[in-house]
Amino acid sequence: MTFPIYDISEETWAMYPKGTHEIIFENPESFCTKPWNRQKYLDKMRKFDYVDCEGDIYKVVGFKFCKKKGITKYIPFFATIEFQFEKTGEKYPFEKLKQLIIDRSIETKDDYFEKIARKATTFRELWLGDKKGGKL
Repeated sequence: MTFPIYDISEETWAMYPKGTHEIIFENPESFCTKPWNRQKYLDKMRKFDYVDCEGDIYKVVGFKFCKKKGITKYIPFFATIEFQFEKTGEKYPFEKLKQLIIDRSIETKDDYFEKIARKATTFRELWLGDKKGGKL
């Protein structure tokens, strides 16, 4: 699995406030609100599909709490969570993902992310922009 990864689930898109592209840049993820009920949280996370920088699709199969790091050490309701992912064996087509991100960006009026997506030629560029020149 190559980070960052992007949540392609329609359920997530409908659930979170509009304008939130769910991108996980690293694992463990530091800025997560600590779940009150572990099983309900895991059941919710299992519904989501993630695409990595290679186009492989993954599902969350578990998670564990890790030692807090950074600013989360001082915030009691935040947690550092390490997700356990399982590869589904499916690939997500680049052009389909690019269009999904463009459509979501238009819906949320996120011109910056739309511009990144339109210029992207690889999965990695969809999340990180053009790294060759350092700018868009």
